[in-house]
Amino acid sequence: MSEGRLEGLRTALERVLVARFGTISEDVVARLKRADEQELGVWLERAARASSLKEVFEPGPGNDES
Repeated sequence: MSEGRLEGLRTALERVLVARFGTISEDVVARLKRADEQELGVWLERAARASSLKEVFEPGPGNDES
């Protein structure tokens, strides 16, 4: 994936997280910047259905690792 597309995915995920959960910490922003395409995709899918920010980043019931 090109760096431009990867940055677009990061931006989209950040916007979804802010819209769903409010202001996000600098630690979360840094985690997004370190993430690869696969991680960002998984987190974006989780963000669509998570009831908390924690659920987006931590595997658990209902959070597939696929």
